[in-house]
Amino acid sequence: MAKKTVKLTVGDNELECEGEYTPAQAGSEYTKNGDPGSPPEASDFVLDTVNLIHEHEGHVLKISVTEMFLTLSDFDVLQEMCLERLEDEDGAEYDDYEDEPDDDDDFGDEEEEEDMGDDADFDDDYEDYEDD
Repeated sequence: MAKKTVKLTVGDNELECEGEYTPAQAGSEYTKNGDPGSPPEASDFVLDTVNLIHEHEGHVLKISVTEMFLTLSDFDVLQEMCLERLEDEDGAEYDDYEDEPDDDDDFGDEEEEEDMGDDADFDDDYEDYEDD
């Protein structure tokens, strides 16, 4: 976990969000000795504080708005926005295994088409039905 600060623009407002960020970890199917590996882990961001940044007469004001976001139930939305920004910066990708083969190696995975027979049988049956 690392302390991170994310700056977001929401409407006309500049927000500074601080929290603990854990980057994604790729999993591995097997360890070097052949034992089962570990699953991939998603990145996570736990938002602690939200500050509104406002410039006034050459001075930068930092106003805490954490309680306001908690009250409005928008804290989770803001936390998700921060996580997306951090993942974009890190290039985080957690849904792959490091030692997983490429999809191009689909040897033996092809499905066989089922033989549905010849349409001629259907045509003969249809002609017999019309004669009735």
